Amino acid sequence: MSFIKLRESSYNNNFEKFLASNPIFAQSYRQQFIMGQEYVLTFSSQNFTVGTTKNFFFYRGTINTAGNIVYGLQSLRKKKPDEGFSLLKIPYASFTKIDNDLRYYFTFKNKTTLASRLFVGVGIPYGNSKTLPFIKQYAAGGPQSMRGWNYRELGPGSADTSYNSLDLNTGDMQLELNFEYRFSLTNLFKMALFTDVGNIWLMKQDSSMPNANIDIKRFAQDLAWSAGVGFRLDFGLFVIRFDNSYKIYNPNIKKGHRWVTQYPGYSALHPDDNGQWNQKWKAWRSRYANFVIGIGYPF
Repeated sequence: MSFIKLRESSYNNNFEKFLASNPIFAQSYRQQFIMGQEYVLTFSSQNFTVGTTKNFFFYRGTINTAGNIVYGLQSLRKKKPDEGFSLLKIPYASFTKIDNDLRYYFTFKNKTTLASRLFVGVGIPYGNSKTLPFIKQYAAGGPQSMRGWNYRELGPGSADTSYNSLDLNTGDMQLELNFEYRFSLTNLFKMALFTDVGNIWLMKQDSSMPNANIDIKRFAQDLAWSAGVGFRLDFGLFVIRFDNSYKIYNPNIKKGHRWVTQYPGYSALHPDDNGQWNQKWKAWRSRYANFVIGIGYPF
């Protein structure tokens, strides 16, 4: 069980304006109880007795439910009020989340590895909740997810979030596919080439964020794509990871500018006569490049 209470003093003016313009999102920030259970199933076909050259599969499934018992008991006693039921005068959340994390590792004879991951997750609020609590919503970006974006910068869907300076983009479902080719330079220094494809979405339409909801007709153009190169320091007990990634396709800016090659002045990106990159290059890089530092491998 967890308890969420946000202090009004922690809000700045930009955040208050953001909540005022996104009433559905604002509901996820209200003070509330989260009472529930989490069930986890993990499977791995990795066999440590045959060395490190065997391919293996890994699966982790998680089911998280909250508020069902309390909501059921209160529903038997009386009709739910418009503002929802409460416990000790504090609202509580009711939802179900199902996450599926599938990974396959191809290990080659030259001791390089192609690691792949497919993540599919969906959260459904019901009963006493209209939205998932903020800490239970899905987010993309950062060192463990879509590395071309900062944490919570990507999504939802193809909604235009370029006007918003706050990286608070979350959703009710997430789909992500990752590939990473890993190889060693020495026992300590290692590298990787990687690519990430995916996004987050809302389950329902939100008038304040057009195109943020999942829509099969728009699905392909909602998928973000980034790729990059990583440098790792492997100390055995832990790994320090430096990943530099570039947005190849960004669905959260207006059409005509989403592909990296559609950046205005892309053809003029080149060094000057002195070998120095021009200002257009610096502007392009700040818009499309992202550098992250992580501990451990992303998957």
